[in-house]
Amino acid sequence: MEQAILGLLGTLIGASAAIGGVVISQRMAHRAEQERWSREAKLQEYRELLVAFTTAYMTLARIHQMTDEREQANPEFNPVPSDLELESYRALRTRIFVARSLEGENIGMRWTEALENFKRTNDIRRFAERFSSIVDTVTWLATGQGARPKAV
Repeated sequence: MEQAILGLLGTLIGASAAIGGVVISQRMAHRAEQERWSREAKLQEYRELLVAFTTAYMTLARIHQMTDEREQANPEFNPVPSDLELESYRALRTRIFVARSLEGENIGMRWTEALENFKRTNDIRRFAERFSSIVDTVTWLATGQGARPKAV
C-alpha cells in the first residue's frame, strides 16, 4: 500500500512537473513573440519617420535649387510648403511605440527648429546639417548601434 501511494505520488509529481514545464515554455515563447513583434513595430515606425523626413528634405532641396536668389530674397517667399510641413509633423506625432524615445532625443523640437531656421534663412546647407543629425539620431535609436550621435 505504501509503495502504491509513493508510486502515485511520484506519478503526480512527474505529471505536475511536465505540465509546469509546458506552461513555462509556452509563456516564454509568447513573451519572445511579443518582444519580436514590438521590436518590428518600432523599426517600422522609425522607418516611416525617416521616409517622411527624407521626403521633406529632398523636396525642400529641390525647391531651393529651382528658385533663384531674387525669389529667395523676397520676404514673402516661404521655402517650406505647408502640406510638406504638415506631413512631416503628422509622421512625427503619430508614432506610438517610439514616441518616448523620440521625445527623449528632442527629435520634434530639433525638426521644428530646422524647418523654422530654413524658413527664415533659406540656408540649405545648415538645414542639411540639421537633417543629417536628426537622421543619425533616429537611426541610432532604431538600431542601438554605435555611439550616440551629437545633436546639431
